[in-house]
Amino acid sequence: MSRLRVLSYNVHAWVDRDGRFDPERVLAVVESARADVVCLQEVVLDPENDEPHHAPTLGEVSERLNMLAVPGPTLERKGAPYGNLLLSRFHVLGRRLVDISHPGREPRGIIDVDLETPGGVLRVMTTHLGLSPVERTAQVRWLMEQVKAESWPLVLCGDFNEWIPGRPGRMKRHFGSTPAPKTFPARLPMLALDRVWCRPRAILRNLEVMGGFEASRASDHRPLLADIDFARLPAISPKAPLSP
Repeated sequence: MSRLRVLSYNVHAWVDRDGRFDPERVLAVVESARADVVCLQEVVLDPENDEPHHAPTLGEVSERLNMLAVPGPTLERKGAPYGNLLLSRFHVLGRRLVDISHPGREPRGIIDVDLETPGGVLRVMTTHLGLSPVERTAQVRWLMEQVKAESWPLVLCGDFNEWIPGRPGRMKRHFGSTPAPKTFPARLPMLALDRVWCRPRAILRNLEVMGGFEASRASDHRPLLADIDFARLPAISPKAPLSP
């Protein structure tokens, strides 16, 4: 198996486009994508008993999707962890959580994992960058420092909150020209806030926004699907994996 599918999706704290709290609707959309790796942002998990709505627990999401879960909370909302979540059908060789928060701004983080896939080891990083151009610039600079010497195939995805066409230029110079399909707002997407970057660029076989009625209503973002093809990978020498 040389191909796999990666889904990146901002789930808006399980709140749909009409303002209704509906985790089931979001999870149904994720299931329909049939992705091998799922990267979610704005996830609320494991709420306290007095939470007015029942957000799913980490175990419930993992069991529902039949995937291993790597949570990356960045803060708490009403006593519940909130932030990023990566799910994988593959064994996780190594993982780390990285704080990329900017002073005075909402806490932000990265989930960084090495996955043992049938096509080889794949590094996946997922994040949700800040709203301020100043903090995003600092966060992108940090990301580029972390991946500049990376020799493994790499997928970097998430909600980059970049609404200015043509940016971020630094990432384009590193990853090459990559499609930027529009994902926000879900009803009539006009902005490419959600992105998928690959290295080498050749392994990105296809990148598309999920269509359909449910995908247009389950969150304020549309899901973004990337098809990765290891058959397009040139011969490289991998470095040692991250520590478990």
